[in-house]
Amino acid sequence: NEANRRALETARKPERVAGPELEKMRIVAPELWAQHKHEQLIRQHGDSPHVDIVADFIRKVELQLPRTDEECHAFLKALRHIDPFESQHLKRFGYPYDEGYAALEARAQLDLMRHELAWRALEKYREAKAKGIPFRLIDWEDGGPVRIID
Repeated sequence: NEANRRALETARKPERVAGPELEKMRIVAPELWAQHKHEQLIRQHGDSPHVDIVADFIRKVELQLPRTDEECHAFLKALRHIDPFESQHLKRFGYPYDEGYAALEARAQLDLMRHELAWRALEKYREAKAKGIPFRLIDWEDGGPVRIID
């Protein structure tokens, strides 16, 4: 019945982790990080198929798994549904960093990126990810390579 289903779902939910602990988890246990990200999205936007699509795409980006063009389209559509301010891109433009990074990766794969600013942002995300720098610490005002905000 419904009460049993909810009890099972609650029991399976990972314990909330935030801040530096969550950033460390991203490096040492990316699959677990992705589960926490999914739970965070559910708390923010409700439990819906759109949230599942967004969370699964972010997981694939994080784990560097291949994504089909159809998945990219579905992700961008789902992201617009749960966060309709799609024209405001990235955290500094409206999206949280992880969603913004995934959106840039989807657009790059679909060859939808037309602005130099978007390409530079994607390069900064990729460089930060390769160096293990948390996205929130990227200095977006600096036009050079990724550096940590002081």
